[in-house]
Amino acid sequence: MHEQRRSRRVLATLPLEILANGEVIPATTAVINLNGALILCSVKWPQGSELKFRHAENGVVVRGSVVWSGDVAPNGLHKLGVEFTAASPELWGSHYDPNSLETPEAAAAAEAKAAKEAAQAATKSSQKPAQTAAKTKTPA
Repeated sequence: MHEQRRSRRVLATLPLEILANGEVIPATTAVINLNGALILCSVKWPQGSELKFRHAENGVVVRGSVVWSGDVAPNGLHKLGVEFTAASPELWGSHYDPNSLETPEAAAAAEAKAAKEAAQAATKSSQKPAQTAAKTKTPA
Protein backbone atom coordinates (compact mmCIF):
# COMPACT_ATOMS: atom_id res chain seq x y z
CA MET A 1 0.00 0.00 0.00
CA HIS A 2 1.42 3.38 -1.03
CA GLU A 3 0.97 6.23 1.44
CA GLN A 4 -0.01 9.57 -0.12
CA ARG A 5 1.63 12.59 1.55
CA ARG A 6 0.80 16.27 1.23
CA SER A 7 4.44 17.24 0.76
CA ARG A 8 7.68 15.41 0.14
CA ARG A 9 9.80 14.42 3.13
CA VAL A 10 13.45 15.53 3.06
CA LEU A 11 16.31 14.48 5.35
CA ALA A 12 17.54 17.58 7.15
CA THR A 13 19.29 18.19 10.45
CA LEU A 14 18.24 21.66 11.51
CA PRO A 15 18.14 23.41 14.89
CA LEU A 16 14.62 23.88 16.16
CA GLU A 17 13.22 25.27 19.38
CA ILE A 18 10.01 24.18 21.05
CA LEU A 19 8.20 26.99 22.81
CA ALA A 20 5.96 25.66 25.58
CA ASN A 21 4.95 26.72 29.09
CA GLY A 22 7.25 29.74 28.95
CA GLU A 23 10.27 27.54 28.19
CA VAL A 24 12.49 27.20 25.14
CA ILE A 25 13.46 23.57 24.61
CA PRO A 26 16.12 22.82 22.00
CA ALA A 27 15.35 20.18 19.39
CA THR A 28 16.77 18.97 16.10
CA THR A 29 15.01 17.88 12.96
CA ALA A 30 15.71 14.54 11.28
CA VAL A 31 13.13 14.78 8.50
CA ILE A 32 11.21 17.85 7.35
CA ASN A 33 8.29 18.55 5.06
CA LEU A 34 6.01 21.50 4.48
CA ASN A 35 3.40 20.16 6.90
CA GLY A 36 5.56 18.92 9.78
CA ALA A 37 8.73 17.16 10.82
CA LEU A 38 10.31 14.27 12.65
CA ILE A 39 12.19 15.90 15.49
CA LEU A 40 14.52 14.73 18.25
CA CYS A 41 13.98 16.34 21.65
CA SER A 42 14.96 15.78 25.28
CA VAL A 43 11.28 15.91 26.31
CA LYS A 44 8.83 13.17 25.38
CA TRP A 45 5.73 15.17 24.59
CA PRO A 46 2.53 13.13 24.59
CA GLN A 47 0.50 12.75 21.43
CA GLY A 48 -1.87 15.69 21.03
CA SER A 49 0.41 18.23 22.73
CA GLU A 50 -0.09 21.69 21.18
CA LEU A 51 3.27 23.43 20.75
CA LYS A 52 5.01 26.28 18.95
CA PHE A 53 8.12 25.56 16.90
CA ARG A 54 10.79 28.14 16.07
CA HIS A 55 13.53 27.64 13.51
CA ALA A 56 16.65 28.59 15.46
CA GLU A 57 18.38 30.11 12.40
CA ASN A 58 15.65 32.28 10.86
CA GLY A 59 13.33 32.89 13.84
CA VAL A 60 10.15 31.81 12.02
CA VAL A 61 7.54 30.43 14.44
CA VAL A 62 4.71 28.03 13.57
CA ARG A 63 2.06 26.25 15.62
CA GLY A 64 1.57 22.53 15.54
CA SER A 65 0.94 19.41 17.54
CA VAL A 66 2.57 16.09 18.33
CA VAL A 67 0.92 13.40 16.20
CA TRP A 68 3.33 10.60 17.07
CA SER A 69 5.58 10.02 20.04
CA GLY A 70 8.14 7.31 19.37
CA ASP A 71 10.97 5.59 21.14
CA VAL A 72 14.31 7.01 22.20
CA ALA A 73 16.93 7.52 19.50
CA PRO A 74 20.48 6.16 19.98
CA ASN A 75 21.57 9.65 21.10
CA GLY A 76 19.08 9.54 24.01
CA LEU A 77 16.60 11.98 22.50
CA HIS A 78 12.90 11.26 21.97
CA LYS A 79 11.53 10.91 18.44
CA LEU A 80 8.46 13.05 17.84
CA GLY A 81 6.32 13.37 14.75
CA VAL A 82 4.82 16.85 14.58
CA GLU A 83 2.24 18.35 12.27
CA PHE A 84 1.85 22.06 11.69
CA THR A 85 -1.56 23.73 11.72
CA ALA A 86 -0.85 24.96 8.16
CA ALA A 87 1.78 24.23 5.51
CA SER A 88 4.82 26.31 6.43
CA PRO A 89 7.45 26.55 3.69
CA GLU A 90 8.80 29.76 5.29
CA LEU A 91 9.89 27.78 8.36
CA TRP A 92 12.46 25.76 6.44
CA GLY A 93 13.37 28.39 3.84
CA SER A 94 16.12 27.21 1.51
CA HIS A 95 16.65 24.03 3.55
CA TYR A 96 13.52 22.46 2.03
CA ASP A 97 14.07 21.32 -1.54
CA PRO A 98 11.11 19.30 -2.84
CA ASN A 99 13.39 17.89 -5.56
CA SER A 100 16.10 16.75 -3.15
CA LEU A 101 17.44 13.25 -3.52
CA GLU A 102 17.99 13.20 0.26
CA THR A 103 14.65 11.68 1.19
CA PRO A 104 14.02 8.99 3.80
CA GLU A 105 12.97 6.65 1.02
CA ALA A 106 16.18 7.30 -0.94
CA ALA A 107 18.27 6.86 2.21
CA ALA A 108 16.55 3.53 2.96
CA ALA A 109 17.04 2.37 -0.63
CA ALA A 110 20.74 3.36 -0.57
CA GLU A 111 21.20 1.58 2.76
CA ALA A 112 19.52 -1.57 1.43
CA LYS A 113 21.65 -1.45 -1.74
CA ALA A 114 24.86 -1.06 0.30
CA ALA A 115 23.86 -3.97 2.56
CA LYS A 116 23.11 -6.16 -0.47
CA GLU A 117 26.45 -5.29 -2.08
CA ALA A 118 28.29 -5.97 1.18
CA ALA A 119 26.55 -9.36 1.48
CA GLN A 120 27.46 -10.23 -2.12
CA ALA A 121 31.08 -9.20 -1.54
CA ALA A 122 31.23 -11.27 1.64
CA THR A 123 29.79 -14.28 -0.20
CA LYS A 124 32.34 -13.92 -3.01
CA SER A 125 35.28 -13.58 -0.62
CA SER A 126 34.19 -16.61 1.42
CA GLN A 127 33.98 -18.69 -1.77
CA LYS A 128 37.45 -17.75 -3.03
CA PRO A 129 39.47 -19.64 -0.38
CA ALA A 130 37.43 -22.78 -0.99
CA GLN A 131 38.01 -22.51 -4.74
CA THR A 132 41.71 -21.85 -4.23
CA ALA A 133 42.00 -24.81 -1.89
CA ALA A 134 40.22 -27.01 -4.41
CA LYS A 135 42.63 -25.94 -7.19
CA THR A 136 45.77 -26.56 -5.12
CA LYS A 137 44.66 -29.97 -3.86
CA THR A 138 47.12 -32.62 -4.99
CA PRO A 139 46.06 -36.17 -5.77
CA ALA A 140 46.91 -38.71 -3.10
